[in-house]
Amino acid sequence: MPTPATGLLIVRVWSEPGSVSPQRYSVSWTDDVTLGLTHERHVTEADAAADLVRAWLDQLGDGDPATR
Repeated sequence: MPTPATGLLIVRVWSEPGSVSPQRYSVSWTDDVTLGLTHERHVTEADAAADLVRAWLDQLGDGDPATR
């Protein structure tokens, strides 16, 4: 039986004053830490960042490595 992979997700947040949408979010993740960070998305809304986190958690939670 294969050893389950360990995932990692990092959210970085910063502000760009003067911008119409000053908040910036960088969400980086992997489903297997032995591969390093394999995905990264940049968004300007907290809800979009939360959606990325939620989708990643749901994907890990389904237990099927083929869908990762």
